[in-house]
Amino acid sequence: MSKKLNLQNTINQIKYIQNHQESLLKLDPDQYDRQVTKLSMLNQKLIDAFIMTITDKYTGKTVKKHQRNLTFFLNEYLAYHLETILGEEILDLEYPITKGFTTTEMRETKTALKKFYHFLLDQQLITTEIANKVVDTLNSQLTLKKIRQSLRKENEYLKKMVSAAQPVFSETTDELIKNYFAAFANLYGRISCDQAYRIICRQNPELKLASTKFVDLAERLTYQSDELNFLVDQSQAQPQIIHHTLLSHPDKLMWLSDQTMGMPFAILRKPKLLKYAENEYFEPSPSLKALMNFYQDVLEIPKKEIERYVKITVSIIRTWTDDKISGIYSTVNDALLDDGYGCVNHEMLEEFIQVLINLYNDTPRWALRGFAPSQSRMQTNAFELLNGQKNLNKRLIRLIKFAQVDPLKIVLYLLGNSNIDKDTSNRLQQQIINLHIPSLD
Repeated sequence: MSKKLNLQNTINQIKYIQNHQESLLKLDPDQYDRQVTKLSMLNQKLIDAFIMTITDKYTGKTVKKHQRNLTFFLNEYLAYHLETILGEEILDLEYPITKGFTTTEMRETKTALKKFYHFLLDQQLITTEIANKVVDTLNSQLTLKKIRQSLRKENEYLKKMVSAAQPVFSETTDELIKNYFAAFANLYGRISCDQAYRIICRQNPELKLASTKFVDLAERLTYQSDELNFLVDQSQAQPQIIHHTLLSHPDKLMWLSDQTMGMPFAILRKPKLLKYAENEYFEPSPSLKALMNFYQDVLEIPKKEIERYVKITVSIIRTWTDDKISGIYSTVNDALLDDGYGCVNHEMLEEFIQVLINLYNDTPRWALRGFAPSQSRMQTNAFELLNGQKNLNKRLIRLIKFAQVDPLKIVLYLLGNSNIDKDTSNRLQQQIINLHIPSLD
């Protein structure tokens, strides 16, 4: 039987379950369980076929994430109630949140489902009408506006309680940690609260920050996110600090997570790091001076407006979340043209691109965990330092102790890497534990 006919047979069996759902729900427990198992197997055939079509399009981590979310949602959640991909239940991604699913999980599931239904349509397994209905319905769910509206009343209540509460550590220390969180969000885009704790502890050993109190403060800041440039996202297994702009762009957040796997963080000295608490902060440099001169002398932007456009330019470069960096130049130029500036001929554009290339090489980027491209070439991915190693090498130990690398991420990498034998993996994990690195766990 051809692959296409096999898939058509699979969808026909799913249609049968959907059309006879009412009578199947009345079966005795053993027969019902057999139907659940059958539906799960049918779903899995479609999921496996879908995964084969995207393997070459996305990173291995993204493919596994789509596979995991589809398998869990279709087989563990829907199939248990004999709900199929052709039913109405799949159109409601907000109800599962009331049953223990996190908002992040359902937003990731939403992304996977949309791609899955496009695949089903491409294979002519469903009609255009069904595909459009599902995708249009999914698009309207779990939007930033809806999430904020649903949480606003609870947040307002909690914020009143928080504002009336005593400081967690002291007013000065609480404010210092809040500034660190803002700096981390601006410099890195995203960072786990656990890793943030290690960096802050290392730079402020005299504070002797208790992990339980630190968790309390992080939870308190969660309900003040509307006032800050960052969000403390508690929906993850490992809570993280993310820049507020990423909340409405889960695709960018996912890209950033994939892009920075194993990368070390750029840990600046405390006074320099805390300057990044100021939104749109930029460091003086020769390349930045050249940009300011270009804006003033070539584009003839008024002096009083130059700083604003410099901040826009630096922000675009720092927060760029795309594999193709060539889009940076057109994005910056388009922003200038919208206000009546920008390059209007080829000669100006060539000069501008050269200025931007120099600035790009000097600008700390989210995709490089706070390193500038000119600095990142000298950095080694922590995962690469594990290749062929029977013990932790000195360089990796240094990265962990200096809070440049999250030890939990290394442990997870060891657990998921089939190329590292079990004995070696266990030995490396124990060596990490023996370093006694501060943690919130």
